[in-house]
Amino acid sequence: MINSDTRNKSIVEKILAIATFVLGIFTLGSLIAALAISGAIASYLRNSISNNMNNYAQDDSAIAIIDNLQRTYQCCGVNLWLDWARVSLGTSNGISKDINS
Repeated sequence: MINSDTRNKSIVEKILAIATFVLGIFTLGSLIAALAISGAIASYLRNSISNNMNNYAQDDSAIAIIDNLQRTYQCCGVNLWLDWARVSLGTSNGISKDINS
């Protein structure tokens, strides 16, 4: 009877060990997938903001997106306000015209 209980306990321990190992593998896989997705989302957002900044002077949709982003999150560019130095905003006449209208 003791042998039978010991054998059953040993089988249960092996099953639990295997289940724990498999769960650990799935957890590690989930972590790797989450990190990959996080990096992809960050890259997508960087590219999207950069494209909208580059189209800011010509596209009303880009103006609305960037203005809303800046108001909501109080941010200035992709990384810093210096990102705007790389963006062509057109002539000063076009800018002053947009500001005054």
